[in-house]
Amino acid sequence: MDISLENSKTLNPTINIRLVPGDYQDKVEQSLKSYRSKVSLNGFRKGKVPVGMVRKMYGKQIVFEEINHALGNALDNYIKTEKLNILGEPLIDESSLIDFNFAEPGDLEVKYEIGLMPEIKHTYKAGKVQKYKVEVSDDSLETLIDEMQVKYGKVEDSDVLSEDGCAELQFTELANKGLEKEEGINTKKMILVKDINQKTAKNKILKLDINGSVELNLFKIFESKEFIAQHILGISDDQLEQVSDLFKLTLIRKCKVEKAELNEEFFNMVLGPGKAKSADEFKKLYSQKLDENYARMTSERFYKEVVDGLVENIKIDLPDTFLKKWLAKTPQNKLTSEDVEANYDKYQSDIKEQIILDSLLNENELKIEGVEINAKMDEQIRQMFYLPEDAPIEGNEQLMAYRKNMMGNQEYINYTVEMIRREKLVKLFEEKVKFTEKKIKAEDFLKLDK
Repeated sequence: MDISLENSKTLNPTINIRLVPGDYQDKVEQSLKSYRSKVSLNGFRKGKVPVGMVRKMYGKQIVFEEINHALGNALDNYIKTEKLNILGEPLIDESSLIDFNFAEPGDLEVKYEIGLMPEIKHTYKAGKVQKYKVEVSDDSLETLIDEMQVKYGKVEDSDVLSEDGCAELQFTELANKGLEKEEGINTKKMILVKDINQKTAKNKILKLDINGSVELNLFKIFESKEFIAQHILGISDDQLEQVSDLFKLTLIRKCKVEKAELNEEFFNMVLGPGKAKSADEFKKLYSQKLDENYARMTSERFYKEVVDGLVENIKIDLPDTFLKKWLAKTPQNKLTSEDVEANYDKYQSDIKEQIILDSLLNENELKIEGVEINAKMDEQIRQMFYLPEDAPIEGNEQLMAYRKNMMGNQEYINYTVEMIRREKLVKLFEEKVKFTEKKIKAEDFLKLDK
């Protein structure tokens, strides 16, 4: 076996692997014996079929498998031994395999195209970054509590749709005016009419009859992108980036709302069972909850501003030719070459972001341990079940079963790891990135993304 690296001074080199029969023939013979022991054929007892017949039936397949194993092992070992920091996965030049005679195997030379991780000159210059401190005034708190009373109020059908009422609407994503987007969003949602911020849009919806519809720019009629993602469409902020502006809103139901009373039933629905017994206690705890929510939202905004600034300011050369091929050839990406070419600026930015953030984590030795993942999951469970921060999970069969399900869900594990990763990066940015702190009213903060 001979392995060499071609164009080693570039970010897009090629690994050449040359195999001779001695590199794989012994494994082929062992596999033939294994196949022979399992083959059943009329006229022969199991395991007694002549080797020549087994070779004729399965020889090409076995040679193919063993050559693939030999190539894969050689490639992995070479990358580890030479400490090649690669992007994506190696891409094999299949032409040599297509022309190879698997019935009479001999020498084989295969090329693998790889993309190398570029060197990064670290900087924490992210441009002008602001970190907000949201202040909720007493008047804003009363307004928010009033809105919660409406949210948890009793909904009844109504013959008319008024500004203090609610409407069940079908939200249908459009590709263009009058044309529904293929595999686009199509969802029903009950909304409060007063949540519609644009006066013109509100008037159009108020004039609708049942099953009547109007086409509107969704991003102009509600308070923020976060509100649209979480409360209207039920998707993540990242998914929202792929959503069209134009939607058809169809009126399904006209409703009126009888506000919930400020009593223990209401307190339990908002804060969790037994948290508050009086209106004063509720307001204090609800104010603390708002502070926590706004702290999370400002942290997310701060993180995004810093990351966007770093991606813009840190110059990185990428093996673009390789990455375009890799994106198009990787099945799970479900992309064509045309898709990649049309959207490569975004893919390039995403890859660059990942490289920068991973590099910062490694440089500062910020690792994510299993114990941190478990602790974060337990924290999420306590929040879901309205439990105190120090409530034990062990010994509670329901909570332990819930934890087990979470730990068996790879998507949730990935989500949890990303949460921890962001928290670590935010702390790092707070220490090393230059930013200004600014106090802002809650209502003004919510308008920033409009």
